[in-house]
Amino acid sequence: MDGNLCPVFPEKPYLIVLIGPTDAGIVPVPAPVIYERGRLLDDFDKDGVVEIGYLTTTGGSGRDWGSGGVEAFGYDPNTKRLKFHYILFGHKGGTAGNFLREMLVLYRVR
Repeated sequence: MDGNLCPVFPEKPYLIVLIGPTDAGIVPVPAPVIYERGRLLDDFDKDGVVEIGYLTTTGGSGRDWGSGGVEAFGYDPNTKRLKFHYILFGHKGGTAGNFLREMLVLYRVR
C-alpha cells in the first residue's frame, strides 16, 4: 500500500491507497483506490506546465441521482517534487441534494 502525498514522485506505474469502512458493516474490508500514473494535461494549478502525477476517478448513479469525482497528485517534471493535490467531487439529485466540492492544495517547489 502506498501513502497519499508522496513528497517525491515515486515513478511507480500506479499507487494504491486502502480506504477503511465508512459505516459499520457497509464495507467489511478496506477497499483500494488505485491512482494511475501519467502526464496531467489539465493545468490544475494554472502555471502553464504539464505535470507528471497520479489520477483517479470515481462515479455512480441511481434512478434519480448521480455523482462523480476526480483526485490528482501533480509533481514538478524537473524536480519530481509534489506541486499540488486536487480534488473535485459532485452530486446531483436524490436525498443528498446537489453539491460540488473542489479543493486545490498547492505546495512550494524549490
